[in-house]
Amino acid sequence: MKECAKIKRLLNKYIDKELDKQELLRVQGHVKECILCKEELDKLYLLKGLIENIERKVLPEEYLIYRIKDVTVQRSEVNQGVIPAQTGIQRGHDRMDARFHGHD
Repeated sequence: MKECAKIKRLLNKYIDKELDKQELLRVQGHVKECILCKEELDKLYLLKGLIENIERKVLPEEYLIYRIKDVTVQRSEVNQGVIPAQTGIQRGHDRMDARFHGHD
């Protein structure tokens, strides 16, 4: 089991081809013999494939600035008692969704 723990720490680097020759051979040899580590490796390959197929959204450059300002306003309104905390959070999300999804 100690060897399994060591191998599991190397699996991501194995998938990303970041191991030196010695580590590479060690992982390959181990997963041929250990069904549990082989299953773990298969799951990581599957997960990597799923992540690579996710559509990535590119946010506008001003998104972070807008988000910081929006959160600052929300906190100010909540702290002043102008709006309840949960309402401020939802309103902020609604405004962001509208602005960055073309519903200004």
